[in-house]
Amino acid sequence: MENVEFPYEKLFVWREAKKLSLLVYKITAEFPREERFILSAQIKRAAASIANNLAEGSARESNKEKLRYIEIAYGSLLEVVSQLDFSKDLGFLSESEFYKLKKAYYTLSLQIYRYKKAVASRLKA
Repeated sequence: MENVEFPYEKLFVWREAKKLSLLVYKITAEFPREERFILSAQIKRAAASIANNLAEGSARESNKEKLRYIEIAYGSLLEVVSQLDFSKDLGFLSESEFYKLKKAYYTLSLQIYRYKKAVASRLKA
């Protein structure tokens, strides 16, 4: 079968967001059963939202619209980190797991920031 690729799949920042989203899905699968439809589901939705908004924004015609989706992705990233912090405090994540994820999301936040600056510079041009 011939491989086809959508433009967003070429974005490094999207690929990194997807990787972290998949990791969050694996980690939250270990949460207590009673959290499966509460905190776990909320974290997974927010984690997937980062990559999804980057993908959707990449298809927008105007750079102003693209920036809006990048900002939404960043907001989702902060939501994930906050929810992971709650998870740590509730004992669903070890401190080392939490800080490893937090560091990975911090790195992703810097990548999103650079992507946002690149798109914003095209808006001014």
